[in-house]
Amino acid sequence: MFKRLINALAGNPVERELNRYREIVEQINALEPEMQARSDEELRELTARFKERIRQRVEGLEGDARREAERQVLDEILPEAFAAVREASVRTTGLRHYDVQLIGGIVLHEGKIAEMKTGEGKTLVASLPMYLNALTGRGVHLVTVNDYLARRDGGWMGPIYHLLGLSTAVIGKEQESAIYDPSYVDPGGDLEDERLVHWRPTLRQECYQADITYGTASEFGFDYLRDHTATDPSRVVQRGHVFAIVDEADSVLIDSARTPLIISGPAGEASDMYRRFAEIVEKARLRQNTTDLEFEEPDGDYVIDERTQTVSLTDRGIEKIERLLPEIDVDAGQSLYDPEYYELVHYLENALKAKYQFKRDKDYIVQDGRVILVDQTTGRPMPSRRYSEGLHQAIEAKEGVRVRREDVTIATITVQNYFRMYEKLAGMTGTALTQAEEFDEVYKLDVVAIPTNVEYQAQNGALEAEKKRVVEVMPAMATWDYDEGQTIVTYRYPHNNNGPDFFKRVDYPDQVYRSIKGKFQAVAEEIREAHQRGRPVLVGTGSVEASEQLSQILTRMGLKHEVLNAKNHQREALIVAQAGRSGAITISTSMAGRGTDILLGGNPEGLAAKYLAEKLFNQEEFRALVADVLDGRLEDARQKARAHQAMDEALVDWIAEASQDIQRKASAEDVLGAVIDDVRNDPAYAGIDYEVLVRLTQQIDLASIDYRRLERARQIAEAENVPLSLIPDLQHRLEEYRSLSGLLGQSGLVDTLSRRLFERHYNARAALIRAVLSDDLAEAERLTQTIPALPASLIKDIQAIQQDCREDRERVWRNGGLHVIGTERHEARRIDDQLRGRAARQGDPGSSRFYLSLEDELMLRFGGDRTKRIMERLNIPEDMPIQAGILSNAIEQAQARFESYNFDIRKNLIEYDEAVNRQREIVYQERMEILRGEGSDLDSLVRRFIEQTLERQIVRLRENYESWALGEIQDAITDFSNLETGEVNTRGVVQRTLSLFPRPDDDGLRELLSITEGEELLEALQELVLDGMEDGYNLQMLYAEILRVVPLWPVLPGMGARGIEGWDAFVRRLEQTFRRYTRYLHPSKHDELWGTLSEGLEKARRDLLISLGKSSAEIAEAQQRMQARLGAELRDAFEVILAELETEELVEALLERVDELLEVARQEPVGRAGLDGKKDADSGESSAPDAELDPVQIAERSVYAIGPEQVAPYERALMLSVIDAEWRQYLTAIDDLRQGITLEAFGQRDPKVEFKRRAFEMFDKLREDVEEGIARRFFRELPRHRQIVEAQKRQEELLDQFAQLGYRVERRASRGRAGQVQAPQTLRKDLWSNVGRNDPCPCGSGKKFKDCHYRQIQKQRQTVDPGEVTRTVGRRRRR
Repeated sequence: MFKRLINALAGNPVERELNRYREIVEQINALEPEMQARSDEELRELTARFKERIRQRVEGLEGDARREAERQVLDEILPEAFAAVREASVRTTGLRHYDVQLIGGIVLHEGKIAEMKTGEGKTLVASLPMYLNALTGRGVHLVTVNDYLARRDGGWMGPIYHLLGLSTAVIGKEQESAIYDPSYVDPGGDLEDERLVHWRPTLRQECYQADITYGTASEFGFDYLRDHTATDPSRVVQRGHVFAIVDEADSVLIDSARTPLIISGPAGEASDMYRRFAEIVEKARLRQNTTDLEFEEPDGDYVIDERTQTVSLTDRGIEKIERLLPEIDVDAGQSLYDPEYYELVHYLENALKAKYQFKRDKDYIVQDGRVILVDQTTGRPMPSRRYSEGLHQAIEAKEGVRVRREDVTIATITVQNYFRMYEKLAGMTGTALTQAEEFDEVYKLDVVAIPTNVEYQAQNGALEAEKKRVVEVMPAMATWDYDEGQTIVTYRYPHNNNGPDFFKRVDYPDQVYRSIKGKFQAVAEEIREAHQRGRPVLVGTGSVEASEQLSQILTRMGLKHEVLNAKNHQREALIVAQAGRSGAITISTSMAGRGTDILLGGNPEGLAAKYLAEKLFNQEEFRALVADVLDGRLEDARQKARAHQAMDEALVDWIAEASQDIQRKASAEDVLGAVIDDVRNDPAYAGIDYEVLVRLTQQIDLASIDYRRLERARQIAEAENVPLSLIPDLQHRLEEYRSLSGLLGQSGLVDTLSRRLFERHYNARAALIRAVLSDDLAEAERLTQTIPALPASLIKDIQAIQQDCREDRERVWRNGGLHVIGTERHEARRIDDQLRGRAARQGDPGSSRFYLSLEDELMLRFGGDRTKRIMERLNIPEDMPIQAGILSNAIEQAQARFESYNFDIRKNLIEYDEAVNRQREIVYQERMEILRGEGSDLDSLVRRFIEQTLERQIVRLRENYESWALGEIQDAITDFSNLETGEVNTRGVVQRTLSLFPRPDDDGLRELLSITEGEELLEALQELVLDGMEDGYNLQMLYAEILRVVPLWPVLPGMGARGIEGWDAFVRRLEQTFRRYTRYLHPSKHDELWGTLSEGLEKARRDLLISLGKSSAEIAEAQQRMQARLGAELRDAFEVILAELETEELVEALLERVDELLEVARQEPVGRAGLDGKKDADSGESSAPDAELDPVQIAERSVYAIGPEQVAPYERALMLSVIDAEWRQYLTAIDDLRQGITLEAFGQRDPKVEFKRRAFEMFDKLREDVEEGIARRFFRELPRHRQIVEAQKRQEELLDQFAQLGYRVERRASRGRAGQVQAPQTLRKDLWSNVGRNDPCPCGSGKKFKDCHYRQIQKQRQTVDPGEVTRTVGRRRRR
């Protein structure tokens, strides 16, 4: 009542919004004549004018100020921009936006969810805000539910954007990327749908540089993850998240919100433990508990918690399982939940879930030896999805199929968190109002219900609405006697007196039965009744199992029907095409409730495709004909073609001609040359210089073994003004040539050719159908004349099918349209609404009804068992329905409660996710800064990480060692303790903490391991730590830790037969370094320490000379002894320094050494210029400075120098490697924490609070580990980096030389860990290989080879040492 009062005073808020939108629509309509008068060029100029206006408004602004300025200027130009899009659409697609579609576009532009019913043209609606927001130049995304829709919708709307001067791109699976180009036609795509053939392949980066990009949620998300796992800036493709429109927003943003997008790598092989525990659970024969655990003792072995979706064992169940595990000695007091058996619990919990929670033909199906998940919203199979954390493996073990190995997560983000990154987000769907609260709380999106075009016209007075009883308007719609009182709303134009023009769907009250059996019988009877009246019926079921159960009943009744579920989803298009025919019966899971249009009278395109498939030859028949042609039996083939009613002799000639081309490509030895010739003959690439084409092709060929060559090819294309589309085109052509040989070897020439040609003939059939249905008879006749075995008589056959569909549509219309039956209610009302929405599409007549039983899951959850007992006491028969408005209201209230309940679960998960999501943003942002960082930025980062690592280690191991070590011991005891018994796994504790104190002798170790009490063990270990500190053990640890980060001492020069070369220089450098560390000490202390050290060094040198042998092995052994001796002397001296210096003094001295080594790293490596004073091969400058280096400098540069141009790449690669490794470990650890955090509830602590606290602690530890990992690896891995870079450089130089000579690399040389060649590099001769001196030059100049490129090639050949490669000459393949 209060709400009605407010609405009366202030007006209905929905109506107020619609009135505001109507005012904007009037402005757009007023501009229509002006837009119609503009030429195409003038419309395109509007775009440039809009862009300039936006640029001027936002110039100099950043962040929120820029976004607000953008919003204001876009709102200002909206009417003119929308009017321009409407006119461009009329000119290119023939579609004019209705006023209600303009309203939808405004809603989307404002960043809201537009709820628009099926058939209202959401694809066209999205073109309005996509164009408007793309004017900012920052890129906008349109998200579809599958790749086909992305290509179709982008190709459909592409002409609109193209006319207005904007670029459109699409991204697909497996890095498929394309730009819309109306001048481009996909090779072989001349028979395809016009909306699919103008996608010009291009690089992924170019797709994201386009103004508008279409794709699926998973592809956008995976590209985001790939960008943040890239190790090269050139591999980053996305440029930000500005504005996105999500089609089917409820499916993507609600149903798939928690779906994790995961980039993973292979872990180890699948464990046999999954099969073992599947057998154990099966053998245990556990019973489900039926008592209320709050008040009664359990009477079963396990409990299922529907709220948390978990299965837990009772004490009885635990005992049963433990008796089946031989490793657990129950009689000795061991328990399954002891710390040492935690891995067994993981396998057991998954086996229990697989057995008792996840049902075959409901949650998943088994096909071809694979467990395939079923989308619980659409009913479609999801072959690429797998359950995580071992659950999928457990289900595979239960079902007896091959258990596939687990993966390790490299990067992950949920769909929900990905879309929350966009500055502005919008969505469109047919059902959103029931999820309005979730859209608001999670995404800050308002939901606006937009009336249908019919309703909008009625509101504006263009249509007259009338409400009558169903039996008065359309008697055939009243299936049962009690339906006669049902009313229906109809619409008619004022001048029409012949009956309604449009209808509003009739939703009959639910029918509730006692049992599932009674419900299905009633459903079958209603299906029969509607079928007899000539109405098509669509039956929606909740699972594969239910659809098959109903199918059996209809079969027994003799009712012909189709079943559409996850097991036969391949036939979806054909089944749906017939679903609107008179008397058609279609049983479907929820998959028919989304993304499909059921046309009354049937879909003529789908029915014509079915007719042609039955009338014309099939693939097996065609394959037999191909086999005859390829075997040379042409006359037999012609005779077979004449004898077949659907073939002709022209088909034989078609096969023979195509076989020549495919055999030419398969047998080509000079693949590069053949590809270059093909490209030069392509008019799209006319005028490209031959040598440029050769260079491009060579680089792209090399990209198969070195991805960086793609970037080099891009640079060549840009420098030579070659279209970038040539790069993916060349990749495709090279792949086709090279794959044909392998393809022919695997499946044979017959299979390959028959498959390709049959696909082309199939496309020709589809093109013929489209041409006839669109009345393009000239195109239809052209197809029948150019494509063999496609007779002209098919044109009339297709026209007859089209006419039959029109006539059948009239019959179905008169009979009441499509009738939708739901066999159960879904937890979410919008899923039911989606099913209902199949009926009464675009104002057609139609009706719906839901059937329920008190045994349905939803009914049981909200108290159906009590209602069932009442019905049983009243002796109500199974086949008698309950039809009461109060019951239907109760059901909807129950659905609302479950929606709220499920939202609470998702919201709860969001709260868990928030911490990790913020951490991900921090890590990815820092990672991207490193990836794109300049040298100076990276230098400062590395130096900071080293400084912070040193400070932490000094404080930890010197100032706070006792408290730190005690904390480590306490953590170890906690981790290895049984919470129930208090017992400690002493061996595990000792193994973890053994590095904290000097190792005890054998007796001491045995005594330590005999302790079983936690407190006693803590005291014993603490005493060992204190004893070690008295002996300086912690300073020894500190010295070792510092040495892991910073090479403290100069590099010892090499050793010869006379001892260490440059010993005096080494001692001088050592004294300089030592003085750096002791300068804060009293001079006398320095003198004392250096005196002792120098005496030790001299004694070590004398001892070395005495024992030095002459052989290389003896010299190497002596050098190792000398290194160890020097190390001990230097350690003893430095430990004294560690005890004396303040932390700041020590860190400052160490950082000076770091700066010194960084400067060494920037020097050219010794040997690159050479010590003989010769010129550097790269720079041409004299290398005399190298000759002036003393032996110590030479030794240090030989270890640490990598050159100035390599320091930044090395820093970047190292930091990214460490971040990625630590992040992977963190993701695993955070998943483990999430799984176990619910136990905190037993300790009276809020699990969410504990999770966030621990997650922040773990994240701090992650950042610390990253810094320490970089610091510890930086100097240690410098020598290895130099070796890798030099090897890569030599390899690239050789590859370039080989490519210039016409060789291509078939296999790179493989090397062992020590760098030795294990398998040589293998080359194959390609370009120039078969060209004689007097042959025409391949470049097309018309000259002989000897007078053109011959000398250049010969000169290049002289630069290659034949001994460096293994050449294999390709043999011509035998037929």
